[in-house]
Amino acid sequence: MEVLLIDDHPLTNNGLASCLEETGRFSVSGQVNSLSEARRFIEESKNLPSLIILDIVLGEENGLDFLTFLKSFCREKRVPIPPVLVCSVLEDPFRIQTALKFGASGYISKTGSKAELLKAIDTVLRGEVYITSEHAVKLSKSLGAYE
Repeated sequence: MEVLLIDDHPLTNNGLASCLEETGRFSVSGQVNSLSEARRFIEESKNLPSLIILDIVLGEENGLDFLTFLKSFCREKRVPIPPVLVCSVLEDPFRIQTALKFGASGYISKTGSKAELLKAIDTVLRGEVYITSEHAVKLSKSLGAYE
Protein backbone atom coordinates (compact mmCIF):
# COMPACT_ATOMS: atom_id res chain seq x y z
CA MET A 1 0.00 0.00 0.00
CA GLU A 2 1.50 3.31 -1.15
CA VAL A 3 1.82 6.20 1.32
CA LEU A 4 2.79 9.84 0.79
CA LEU A 5 4.38 11.67 3.74
CA ILE A 6 4.13 15.46 3.92
CA ASP A 7 6.14 17.03 6.75
CA ASP A 8 8.75 19.76 6.76
CA HIS A 9 11.00 17.85 9.17
CA PRO A 10 13.10 15.20 7.39
CA LEU A 11 13.59 13.23 10.62
CA THR A 12 9.83 12.96 11.08
CA ASN A 13 9.36 11.81 7.50
CA ASN A 14 12.20 9.30 7.84
CA GLY A 15 10.87 8.02 11.17
CA LEU A 16 7.35 7.58 9.80
CA ALA A 17 8.71 5.89 6.68
CA SER A 18 10.75 3.43 8.74
CA CYS A 19 7.85 2.74 11.05
CA LEU A 20 5.48 2.05 8.16
CA GLU A 21 7.85 0.07 5.96
CA GLU A 22 8.98 -2.24 8.75
CA THR A 23 5.41 -3.52 9.04
CA GLY A 24 5.70 -4.95 5.53
CA ARG A 25 2.25 -3.53 4.75
CA PHE A 26 3.24 -0.13 3.45
CA SER A 27 5.58 1.37 0.92
CA VAL A 28 6.40 5.06 1.12
CA SER A 29 6.03 6.39 -2.42
CA GLY A 30 7.05 9.93 -1.50
CA GLN A 31 8.41 12.14 1.24
CA VAL A 32 7.90 15.84 0.64
CA ASN A 33 8.38 18.86 2.87
CA SER A 34 6.28 21.64 1.34
CA LEU A 35 2.91 22.21 -0.26
CA SER A 36 4.45 22.90 -3.65
CA GLU A 37 6.33 19.59 -3.52
CA ALA A 38 3.16 17.80 -2.40
CA ARG A 39 1.11 19.30 -5.22
CA ARG A 40 3.79 18.43 -7.77
CA PHE A 41 3.99 14.87 -6.45
CA ILE A 42 0.23 14.40 -6.81
CA GLU A 43 0.07 16.02 -10.25
CA GLU A 44 2.96 13.93 -11.60
CA SER A 45 1.95 10.59 -10.08
CA LYS A 46 0.49 7.90 -12.30
CA ASN A 47 -1.57 6.67 -9.36
CA LEU A 48 -2.53 8.46 -6.19
CA PRO A 49 -1.18 7.02 -2.96
CA SER A 50 -3.55 4.88 -0.90
CA LEU A 51 -2.93 7.10 2.13
CA ILE A 52 -1.45 10.53 2.84
CA ILE A 53 0.02 11.51 6.20
CA LEU A 54 0.07 15.29 6.55
CA ASP A 55 1.50 17.76 9.05
CA ILE A 56 -0.41 21.00 9.62
CA VAL A 57 2.57 23.30 10.05
CA LEU A 58 4.87 23.20 7.05
CA GLY A 59 7.21 26.09 7.78
CA GLU A 60 5.14 29.18 6.96
CA GLU A 61 2.53 27.11 5.10
CA ASN A 62 -0.71 25.64 6.40
CA GLY A 63 -0.81 21.94 5.56
CA LEU A 64 -4.61 22.05 5.53
CA ASP A 65 -4.43 24.00 2.27
CA PHE A 66 -3.27 20.74 0.72
CA LEU A 67 -6.66 19.20 1.52
CA THR A 68 -8.41 21.84 -0.57
CA PHE A 69 -6.01 21.20 -3.45
CA LEU A 70 -6.43 17.41 -3.16
CA LYS A 71 -10.23 17.55 -3.21
CA SER A 72 -10.19 19.82 -6.27
CA PHE A 73 -7.60 17.66 -8.06
CA CYS A 74 -9.51 14.44 -7.42
CA ARG A 75 -12.82 16.00 -8.46
CA GLU A 76 -11.24 17.20 -11.73
CA LYS A 77 -9.65 13.80 -12.42
CA ARG A 78 -12.77 11.97 -11.26
CA VAL A 79 -10.86 9.75 -8.87
CA PRO A 80 -11.54 8.97 -5.22
CA ILE A 81 -9.84 11.15 -2.64
CA PRO A 82 -7.31 9.11 -0.69
CA PRO A 83 -7.66 9.27 3.09
CA VAL A 84 -5.53 11.93 4.74
CA LEU A 85 -4.32 11.37 8.28
CA VAL A 86 -3.12 14.54 9.98
CA CYS A 87 -0.12 13.97 12.25
CA SER A 88 0.71 17.09 14.23
CA VAL A 89 2.13 18.44 17.48
CA LEU A 90 -0.84 20.83 17.60
CA GLU A 91 -3.60 19.25 19.66
CA ASP A 92 -6.05 22.04 20.35
CA PRO A 93 -9.72 21.35 19.56
CA PHE A 94 -9.94 24.17 17.01
CA ARG A 95 -7.15 22.67 14.87
CA ILE A 96 -8.59 19.17 15.09
CA GLN A 97 -12.07 20.41 14.18
CA THR A 98 -10.70 22.49 11.32
CA ALA A 99 -8.68 19.57 9.93
CA LEU A 100 -11.76 17.33 9.95
CA LYS A 101 -13.88 20.10 8.42
CA PHE A 102 -11.32 20.51 5.60
CA GLY A 103 -11.60 16.79 4.87
CA ALA A 104 -8.97 15.04 6.97
CA SER A 105 -9.89 11.43 7.70
CA GLY A 106 -8.18 11.41 11.07
CA TYR A 107 -5.97 13.28 13.46
CA ILE A 108 -3.14 11.93 15.61
CA SER A 109 -0.47 13.50 17.72
CA LYS A 110 3.22 13.25 16.90
CA THR A 111 3.64 12.16 20.51
CA GLY A 112 1.57 9.03 19.87
CA SER A 113 2.85 5.48 19.70
CA LYS A 114 3.47 3.26 16.70
CA ALA A 115 0.47 1.16 17.74
CA GLU A 116 -1.72 4.27 17.73
CA LEU A 117 -0.42 5.28 14.31
CA LEU A 118 -1.23 1.86 12.86
CA LYS A 119 -4.67 1.87 14.50
CA ALA A 120 -5.36 5.32 13.03
CA ILE A 121 -4.21 4.19 9.58
CA ASP A 122 -6.35 1.05 9.67
CA THR A 123 -9.35 3.12 10.77
CA VAL A 124 -9.08 5.72 8.01
CA LEU A 125 -8.38 3.05 5.39
CA ARG A 126 -11.72 1.49 6.35
CA GLY A 127 -13.35 4.83 5.55
CA GLU A 128 -13.90 5.81 9.17
CA VAL A 129 -12.76 8.92 11.01
CA TYR A 130 -10.03 8.53 13.62
CA ILE A 131 -9.25 10.74 16.58
CA THR A 132 -7.86 9.59 19.89
CA SER A 133 -10.19 9.38 22.88
CA GLU A 134 -8.18 12.20 24.47
CA HIS A 135 -8.80 14.41 21.43
CA ALA A 136 -12.48 13.42 21.41
CA VAL A 137 -12.81 14.61 25.02
CA LYS A 138 -11.10 17.92 24.14
CA LEU A 139 -13.44 18.37 21.17
CA SER A 140 -16.48 17.54 23.25
CA LYS A 141 -15.51 20.04 25.94
CA SER A 142 -14.76 22.66 23.30
CA LEU A 143 -18.10 22.16 21.55
CA GLY A 144 -19.89 22.25 24.91
CA ALA A 145 -18.39 25.67 25.57
CA TYR A 146 -20.44 27.05 22.66
CA GLU A 147 -23.81 25.79 23.91
